[in-house]
Amino acid sequence: MKYTTLFLALCLAAPLSAQVSYVPFEFGSGIWRESYYDGTAGGGSQGVYTEEYQYTTGGDTIINSTLYVKIIISGYLQYGNMSPKYYYSSYAGALRETNNREVMLVAPNQSSETLLYDFNMNTGDTIQVCGDTEVVTVQQIDTVEICGKARNRYLLNFSNGILTPPYLIEGIGSTHGLIPRWEYFESGAQLICYSDAGCTPCETVSSLNAPTAAEAVRLYPNPSAGDLTLECPGEAFWFAETFDLQGNKITESSFSGGKATLNTSAWPPGVYLIRIRLHHMEVVKKFIRD
Repeated sequence: MKYTTLFLALCLAAPLSAQVSYVPFEFGSGIWRESYYDGTAGGGSQGVYTEEYQYTTGGDTIINSTLYVKIIISGYLQYGNMSPKYYYSSYAGALRETNNREVMLVAPNQSSETLLYDFNMNTGDTIQVCGDTEVVTVQQIDTVEICGKARNRYLLNFSNGILTPPYLIEGIGSTHGLIPRWEYFESGAQLICYSDAGCTPCETVSSLNAPTAAEAVRLYPNPSAGDLTLECPGEAFWFAETFDLQGNKITESSFSGGKATLNTSAWPPGVYLIRIRLHHMEVVKKFIRD
């Protein structure tokens, strides 16, 4: 059985049945748009710490006589959805891909490289992630079409508290980010969308569970003239905004845990749209106020 080490360690179409030829990374033209949330970093009156950002390339660089591509991260961070947004842009490290389907990372302020991805994997192989603290198994391999290319996708079976199944995807990286920040109970990153030279605009990337997650978000009773229960199973932190059909925002709230209640008794009778923002997706539901 093969054993490899990672430093950190979509459904755009139905999975294809057979594996395909390896698809290399397009670091020169790739754009990885991601989101990150951390319920432990904010808290209190400030709410949840969140980021929206993207990785792009910043030209070539030579480190220890080896050619790499510089990766730039740019976006904004925010403590709670009512707080100001702080914009930033900074160097995120240097990447290169070997002829052996490996992706190497030189992290900021480091001079030596570490293995980020190894796509020479088969079902049942074990992979060590997160600085030798977690060993995971390749549970399943299938292929998906992303940006016009069929790519092999590897489902990882974590034994600890990963909430959304992690996939590694050839030529893209991970559904938990180009440089992954794995999603645990109170924090984590998600790759929102990806684009490259042959794919514009940025195409949505999500795990196989994304449609199931959307269907799992429930509002009840609906219709109602009083308390409305919002249920988001498995979600630690999330936001809900209510709009009337003219687009006017009625309420805006943040919640902890998988269930919350809105009091609708003061709302005029009519039809409302409730937008529920999770850390990796948005769901819009129709609500009728009796």
